[in-house]
Amino acid sequence: MVGKNSSKMTKEYKFDKKAVWKYLYKPIIITFSAHILTGLLITIISRNTDLGNVFIVFITIIVIWAIIFMLPLLILYLNHRKLSKSTLFKVREDGTFTFESALNSMQFSSEEITKVKLWLSPPSFDDRIDFLYFGKYHFTTIYTEKNEPINISCLVFDCTREVFTEKLINKERKIFPLMGTNNR
Repeated sequence: MVGKNSSKMTKEYKFDKKAVWKYLYKPIIITFSAHILTGLLITIISRNTDLGNVFIVFITIIVIWAIIFMLPLLILYLNHRKLSKSTLFKVREDGTFTFESALNSMQFSSEEITKVKLWLSPPSFDDRIDFLYFGKYHFTTIYTEKNEPINISCLVFDCTREVFTEKLINKERKIFPLMGTNNR
């Protein structure tokens, strides 16, 4: 969302429906569709016409999908959502930033930032294809001179590389990028 603030352009980032679509609904639809198509292919290739066997194949595929894809996706989504629901991050054209959450609020300039850590899953860290689809989850930790880490989820702010310079960003690998767990 772009708006005017004290005659300076401000870009506001917050938890919204686009983030829910990108990080929850879209992966669910893609992975579930792929698994249902796999079940159809198995049924067609095996020329199975017994409805009992077809039912068992589909139930097995849905259970596997729920365990391998849905459970990790929901754990990550709920973790990020819990910590991002009331977060607002503002980036101003003049190089100042505002972070607001239910717990605290702070304003700082780009000169006050000492480092930025971008916590990525292994596929994202290595720029590989993410076949599990929950590997797109990541978060950013901004460190200021006051040494207060600010964690911002991809549900709020997913353009770290566009806003901060590459020399300021330290990419960190985290197998399961949960926020609030060992991210200092």
